[in-house]
Amino acid sequence: MKKTLSFLLLLSGLFCSDQAFAQLINIDYVDPWSLKTFRGEAVAGTSGDYWNMVTDYSGGAVLNLKDSQENTTTVSISTQVQMAPNPFYSGSGFSGTTNENLMNSFIFSNDGATRSITFGGLNADSSYVLYLYTQGDDLSSGDKLGVSVNSVSYVTGQSDGSASSFIVNQNYLQIDALTDSAGNLVINYWRVAGQANINGIQLSSPIPEPASIVLLGFGGIAVAMLKRRTELVA
Repeated sequence: MKKTLSFLLLLSGLFCSDQAFAQLINIDYVDPWSLKTFRGEAVAGTSGDYWNMVTDYSGGAVLNLKDSQENTTTVSISTQVQMAPNPFYSGSGFSGTTNENLMNSFIFSNDGATRSITFGGLNADSSYVLYLYTQGDDLSSGDKLGVSVNSVSYVTGQSDGSASSFIVNQNYLQIDALTDSAGNLVINYWRVAGQANINGIQLSSPIPEPASIVLLGFGGIAVAMLKRRTELVA
């Protein structure tokens, strides 16, 4: 009995790892001239994480994505842009930091139109967390990005191109989002002031994956065995 319970607890510990409870997908909008790749953590993630490079913007091309551990997923992304990512026109506070290659290019919109970024292939009617990174170069200070997800709008504070760390609601937004019945998640974005810049996106699922269901099953078995043992002793 003790050996069986110990085995169940060991399996429970394995399934309780962070990977069992979240999937992280990273997107880096890379300018097609420099193709500077980025690996690592931003607000979410860990050192060495994989980032999908988006470089094809012709007609909102669809890109199949890998997760942060470079595993193939069912998730895709399509991005509408006014112009392809541009390298910094000038300098940036992130130059020389570990996040330089993430923040050194960005898609942007300055014509007042609303455009969309669409994720497909996600779990239907499920919760996710979005991290949107938005900082241009040091000539872009004063820009404001507007975003709408699930009919809720968000606006950043004025950007500061000299910022060298992540500041919530200034150079990144954290948004709780819900997919539709087809597993799609649409982000609408536009210029509020100056131009709308988006350097990259992280998409995280906080919902327990099937492993947690297995964990609950182990817990139920353990409780049943303990109850049975108590009845036998009584």
